[in-house]
Amino acid sequence: MNSTVTEIDNQVLHIKCPRQNRWFPFLLSCLGFLIIGPGLIEELAKPFSEFAFLHVILLSAIFLLLCLILYRNFFYRDQLFLYRGVQPISKFGLIISTDMIHGVRILPPVEAMSPEGKMDSLGLGAGRIEIDTDYGPFRFGVGLGEYMVNEIFVKIVDFCGLEMG
Repeated sequence: MNSTVTEIDNQVLHIKCPRQNRWFPFLLSCLGFLIIGPGLIEELAKPFSEFAFLHVILLSAIFLLLCLILYRNFFYRDQLFLYRGVQPISKFGLIISTDMIHGVRILPPVEAMSPEGKMDSLGLGAGRIEIDTDYGPFRFGVGLGEYMVNEIFVKIVDFCGLEMG
């Protein structure tokens, strides 16, 4: 479950975080599917004259949220491309030039009962590494453990030529 760090020709640093693979969101989503699924099927099976659009829209929105939770926990991998000079070609991930980076810092762990902590427990939180750029701060590192956050932080700071402090 280690992150993948690839440096290409001293010009591009590609960091790919591991998947989160948390079981609480998985169990919560499965329970939600068991509750929402039959209701959605029942509403869709009704004749059009008795069709309740509000119920279908609400149940579909909850169903999509549960699918998003599963995707973020078992398929999504946070990616970052840092480059010097020529911009790399990337289909997915955050692409930032080292010239635009002003600073990098590690954010403190979120408290479990805070709103951000609750989103994080569902797998929908942001990463703990904050990169300050010309366009504003970006958060990175979804799926990184405590040790990996420190390791990736050092690699980003070294690649950008910033001072630690």
